Amino acid sequence: MKTTDILGHDLPLCVVCGVSLLPPPLFAVREHLPHLSGFVRNVIIGEFETVDISAVTAHFQKLGKYSPTPKKARQRLARLNMSDLLEACADYVLFLREELPQLPYCAVPNVTDEEAEHYYEYPQFLSSEKLVADYANISVPQALRLNLVDFLILQREACIHNLSQSKKGRDLLEAAFCAEQTEPDRTALRAQFGGDQRGK
Repeated sequence: MKTTDILGHDLPLCVVCGVSLLPPPLFAVREHLPHLSGFVRNVIIGEFETVDISAVTAHFQKLGKYSPTPKKARQRLARLNMSDLLEACADYVLFLREELPQLPYCAVPNVTDEEAEHYYEYPQFLSSEKLVADYANISVPQALRLNLVDFLILQREACIHNLSQSKKGRDLLEAAFCAEQTEPDRTALRAQFGGDQRGK
C-alpha cells in the first residue's frame, strides 16, 4: 500500500483508539465522510436520544479499510463503547477536514478578491476535482481515486498555477502571501528606510 505522497513525504497518520488510519482516497471522503461527520455532529449536539452504534461502526470501518493496520487492530473499533467510538470518529473527521488541508504543501492560498462582482450561478459540485484533473492531465474519475493528500497537493499547485497566469491573479497571490507572513522582511525594510544598525 502507498505510504508516501507525490512529493515523497510520509503520509500523515491519524491514531485513534490505538488504530493507525491513513488518509483515504478522495472518493472515500466524498462518499462516506459527510454521512459520518453528520452522524457524529448530531450525536454530539444531542439531537438523538438513542444511537445505532452499528451505523457509526460501519462508516468508520469503511474509512479504516484504507489503513495498513492489521485486520485485528481495526476490529477493535467495533468493540469500543459508544463514547470512545464517537470520539474516535470525531478525531478522524477533524484530521481529514482540518489538519490535512493546513499542511504547508497542501494549503491553498487564501485569496480574496474584494472587487469581484457578485452574480448568480449554478453550484459546481466537482469544481475542485475538475481543477486538479485539468492541471494533472487526468480524468475526473482518476482525480477522485487520488489519495487525499496527493489531491490536496495538486489542488494547491493548480490554484497557484492558474492565478499566476494573469497580472490580477499574481497580485492576489502576492497579497495572500503577505497576509500569511508573521515575521518582518528586515532586508526590504532596510532597503526602504535605510540603516543597517540596530535601532535605525
